Amino acid sequence: GTFVDDDGEEIEGSKASQIIKDYQTLFMQYLYANKYFNEHAQIYDIYDKLVAGEVLDNEEISYLESEKNNLLLLSRVSISYKPMALNTQIEEISSTIISSLGWETLDKNELATRLNEVMGDEVENYSMLGEYSNGRNKSELYNFSNSSSKKRKLMFVINKLNEGVHVEDVDGIVWLRALNDNSRILFQQQLGRCIRANLPGRQAKTPIVLDLVNNTVTVKLKKGELQES
Repeated sequence: GTFVDDDGEEIEGSKASQIIKDYQTLFMQYLYANKYFNEHAQIYDIYDKLVAGEVLDNEEISYLESEKNNLLLLSRVSISYKPMALNTQIEEISSTIISSLGWETLDKNELATRLNEVMGDEVENYSMLGEYSNGRNKSELYNFSNSSSKKRKLMFVINKLNEGVHVEDVDGIVWLRALNDNSRILFQQQLGRCIRANLPGRQAKTPIVLDLVNNTVTVKLKKGELQES
């Protein structure tokens, strides 16, 4: 079936579900890449040589081959509606190395499965979508809100959690889909998911808001409205 998203655009339910799955894979990949490159900084030097058209020596090739399974976890993830801001150096480095060594990239399903295996002890993924049943959405929200694990918890939503819901201790939001210029109320509702009042006796906490699609520029807010929200 289809449903209408926040800006009135019809989206096939299957496509929306796939977009969420792809973003879950992408964000796990980012977290994995951060840890991997911190431990394997020499990859940058090898990449620079390849970009400069230099020939790798046998030791460097041997090293890359020994890291093949890890580097393939950085295979490019193609996503519908993907913001340009998410085209990162990680993708460029991995694509250059994979192409130069003649490796085949992992398909989406295999990539998602392997990243889940590698990052499962560090990340919990949740999602809510208009296409899901009410029971599934309630379960996803409950589990996200009540999980007591120390893992990073990521909730991916399309056309959900815009109003009437408050989840404690949300550290921030990432805008991945552009709003239209008249989406003032929706903008404030979505921003409000990570904002809470500074109550007496409660430590103030500044949320992180990553606007990768320039909603703060596009949406026509009234003067002072952003500061108030």
